[in-house]
Amino acid sequence: MEKAIIKRPILAAVKLSGKFTAEERKYLREKAWRKSTDGATMTMTSTDFGRESLLFFDVYVVENLSLLKRFRHALRVFTAAIARNVGIKPRIVIITLK
Repeated sequence: MEKAIIKRPILAAVKLSGKFTAEERKYLREKAWRKSTDGATMTMTSTDFGRESLLFFDVYVVENLSLLKRFRHALRVFTAAIARNVGIKPRIVIITLK
């Protein structure tokens, strides 16, 4: 049986002038890693009209998590379901660099 991989966006960053430097990428990667569930992140990069954007995802398999992290995942899913019913939008950290 194939296990489902959970991907959820945790951080988006946009640089308005040029591309991200190595130091900026490292800082953003560390920030995303701290917000991750199991220490695994995936990064998507795009460039448009001289601007660069990065989108970081938290990536994990629920069956491979410890009991505490499984509980945290279940609580996150439950909270998101309630928030959707009430009309609250999900949060994602957006960083804009000039």
